[in-house]
Amino acid sequence: MRKVWLVVGGALLGWACSVEPVVTLGPDAGPSPGTAGMHGTGAAGATGTAGTTGTAGTTGAAGTTGAAGRGGSTGTAGAGGAGGAGGNVCASIETMYSAAVTKAKMCSAGSGKQQCQFVVSISLPCPSCMTHVNDTSDISTLQIMYQQAGCNTMPHICPAIACVNPGTGACVATTAGDVCM
Repeated sequence: MRKVWLVVGGALLGWACSVEPVVTLGPDAGPSPGTAGMHGTGAAGATGTAGTTGTAGTTGAAGTTGAAGRGGSTGTAGAGGAGGAGGNVCASIETMYSAAVTKAKMCSAGSGKQQCQFVVSISLPCPSCMTHVNDTSDISTLQIMYQQAGCNTMPHICPAIACVNPGTGACVATTAGDVCM
């Protein structure tokens, strides 16, 4: 008796069957008179028995996660800038500072709010004269940029003028708009 297993659509099917030995006849052998199978009708085979159900396979173990990647290498520093170009950068920052002071001097007369409480220099290269403003955020940023660019260490020719003491700041209405004085 031989068992045959077959997997069909995920189901395991089994059969049991018997195999009859094969008889080989020599070259001189003739048909055996009166035996069934050669010339007659053979008998029906025995009914096979049902196969047994197989056991399920074991599941595989979970895979392991990969190791963390490593960071890239540090880049090299860039080449230094050419000397002598500071004048253009400094002049640009000075122009932006002047515009920031003008904007920061704007106020709203008659609003009842306390205004014009901050005092700043009217010029970066010649920081002797002071004025009142409402906001110093842009002005402070430009002052830091000016120092970081080394502009404050360069020689400047400043006019010999007497600065007026700014006193207490107040918002004053003018024809050009309200401004800190």
